[in-house]
Amino acid sequence: MSQPYAFSQVTAALLYGLPLPLYATTDADVHVSVPASNRQPRGRGVRGHSIAPERWAFRRILVRNYLTGDMFELCVVEPCILWAQLAEMLDHDDLVALGDAIVTGRITPVGTKTVMAPGLATLEELEAVRKAWAGLRGSRRRTSAVGKVRVGALSRTESLVRLLAVRAGIPEPELNVVTCAPDGSPVRMADLVWLRQRVLAEYEGDNHRTSTGKFRGDITKFEDYADAEWHGLRVHADDLFVDPNPFIARLWRRLVARGWEPEGTQRRVSPARR
Repeated sequence: MSQPYAFSQVTAALLYGLPLPLYATTDADVHVSVPASNRQPRGRGVRGHSIAPERWAFRRILVRNYLTGDMFELCVVEPCILWAQLAEMLDHDDLVALGDAIVTGRITPVGTKTVMAPGLATLEELEAVRKAWAGLRGSRRRTSAVGKVRVGALSRTESLVRLLAVRAGIPEPELNVVTCAPDGSPVRMADLVWLRQRVLAEYEGDNHRTSTGKFRGDITKFEDYADAEWHGLRVHADDLFVDPNPFIARLWRRLVARGWEPEGTQRRVSPARR
């Protein structure tokens, strides 16, 4: 290549397969970044950006052309850098959710434990980039978000439910851990788990409704939870994007019934953005 360049911002997130909200994907332009010493790319449908040389980092990834099946290599900014860049566009919770996706690898249940493949970056690397980008646009949002990023969330919706629950005054749940029966035998891995109270919550998207296999599997799964003395709650899109407070109230009541002693009253929360 004649000069260093890498796909960045929304374009990079899509190439990595990272979750983005609808409000961030309306931009059809291709985003390309270069070190500040180089000329920004220009062209129809292309938006160029500059990154200071000391902050510049990219990796080469293989991408499949789904029309031909061929694989080809692209230069893409490091995941932590696109996270720093998107602080200018994403709201606080979506920046946390993006961070969750970057630091979380693929989780596989094995008996009573979970085996996790490495994420695209570590919490320490995310914090290092946050420090390196201090004082730039989005700095306050990066600082606020980075401390709430957790390893374990396997979807944007899981991250958003966790954040809403904590904001309402509910203890932070464990993420994607294998639940166990009272005798210690493994049951199933659940999305959000309050271990001490044996309460869990799982997000159900439209595929849970439109897939016959998924629908029937969910019935069996929640029967398994009940048999193992777990109280399971279902979370759907309206609970997250329309009015989360009725769901939060149900969760609050279940936790109290199972022994949780809140220090205050439930705080009302605003819905997440789609």
